[in-house]
Amino acid sequence: MNPSEQFKNITDKIKIYSFTYDRVVEFTSFLTDFKDQRTSNWSSQEIYGRMDPIFTYKNTTRKITLSFDVPSYNMDDAIKNSENLSNLKETIYPFYMQREKERNYVLSTPPFHRIRFANLIKSETNNLQSSKINNGLLGWIDGLTFKPELDSGFFEKDGSLYAKLFKLNFTFNVIHEHPLGFDKNHKKRG
Repeated sequence: MNPSEQFKNITDKIKIYSFTYDRVVEFTSFLTDFKDQRTSNWSSQEIYGRMDPIFTYKNTTRKITLSFDVPSYNMDDAIKNSENLSNLKETIYPFYMQREKERNYVLSTPPFHRIRFANLIKSETNNLQSSKINNGLLGWIDGLTFKPELDSGFFEKDGSLYAKLFKLNFTFNVIHEHPLGFDKNHKKRG
């Protein structure tokens, strides 16, 4: 079996909440690719007389790369999926406010999201405040890519085309909301 084929049978709702627009977008989809990467970041300083530099720990970052197929089984599904896609694309942009008596706009709210997908994308804590998605991870979406599957075809209504199947992928940059690591007694924090 092709390794990527094993994901084709996994279906669940991917839930994405936008803080900027206060809306939840859900896609019933098939997971096609998933990568959860944690990167330990260090700085180094060369010191005279030492063979090795001195390393200082800075932080650990987490990025999740997610790809999934969104099928539409009929016209109603296709329209709903298209609306959800439009809503998701809109939430990638920040919210601006116009200052009173001025023509220019200022950034009001950056495009933060909370995402939940089964047990693969979820927070380890239940102490989330003002969450529209229980146990979702906080962060921002980077590199959202939409691709209609042309071989699957389209539904047509009133001159508009709705993909029978489209692919989405993006990277989600996680913001840690609670302490991680271990304490001096080797007990897990967070």
